[in-house]
Amino acid sequence: MPAGPPSCPQSRSAGNVVVAFAAGLLSFLSPCVLPLIPSYVGFLTGMTVEEVERRRGTAFLHAVWFVAGFSLVFVLLGAGASAVGNLLRDYQVWLGRAGGVLLILFGLYLLGILRPAFLMRERRASDRFWAAFSPSRRRRRGWGGGWCCWPCTRWGSRCRSC
Repeated sequence: MPAGPPSCPQSRSAGNVVVAFAAGLLSFLSPCVLPLIPSYVGFLTGMTVEEVERRRGTAFLHAVWFVAGFSLVFVLLGAGASAVGNLLRDYQVWLGRAGGVLLILFGLYLLGILRPAFLMRERRASDRFWAAFSPSRRRRRGWGGGWCCWPCTRWGSRCRSC
């Protein structure tokens, strides 16, 4: 019987899915996350606790739109990063060197030796942008949250042997 290709450690077997689900559930129930849920729901829906209790359907709809926007970012950026990574595979050595130079520049910035003006300004979205009443704004919040969290979660969990 011929030997097949080496399997990826992140293959989708039923056991891996169960372990991943259990890990997600445990992290959600952790003392660092669980107490934040009421304030998170309030931020997400723009409602008080009493309003959420009376209008559960609306709160659920806002949460669904938020998750849809967040998920869309992960899917699009994941597929895009894989495509770009395959295109740039031949330039891996030079990209590593450029990343090293960038890391040195960031270190100089943190030491206070290098202070570019464009990094010394603060920019914020207006309160009107973050108004909490429409599902489309929920989707935009999910989109924004996905952009913020994606690099931390994607690069740390990349399967190097696939």
